[in-house]
Amino acid sequence: MTKLLTLPYYLNNETHLYVIAYDGQIFIKNDAELDLKRRAADHEQARGDPAKENHLATCEYGGYKFEALTTLKKPWAQTSRATIEKRYKKAVNNYEQYISVVRRGVGKVKTLLAGEVDCVWDYIPEDHPQTPGA
Repeated sequence: MTKLLTLPYYLNNETHLYVIAYDGQIFIKNDAELDLKRRAADHEQARGDPAKENHLATCEYGGYKFEALTTLKKPWAQTSRATIEKRYKKAVNNYEQYISVVRRGVGKVKTLLAGEVDCVWDYIPEDHPQTPGA
């Protein structure tokens, strides 16, 4: 959905979508392999130019650091002041992620959206099936 909504802003970028119609429904999937190749090409193009390399690294790190700063292991009220104030020292993690699937629609037109979200709550519930030790 992001690709479709941002097309007007990236007119010079090639976009590949897989579209299948089945049982009165339309399924659309982004070509993830093309995106990985494009990202690798961007990194390769930036190689040798310290300013571009630094910009790409800073953007990637910034996204992961935002997640580290805005999520806690416990709800805010149960987290110590010291833990809250030390969040800026927390190491970033680019492996863990939440995927959300949402059904929405307008009138008879329904959509099912899936994608990564930075978090579902502002903390990780202890009884969550993917929580270590749960």
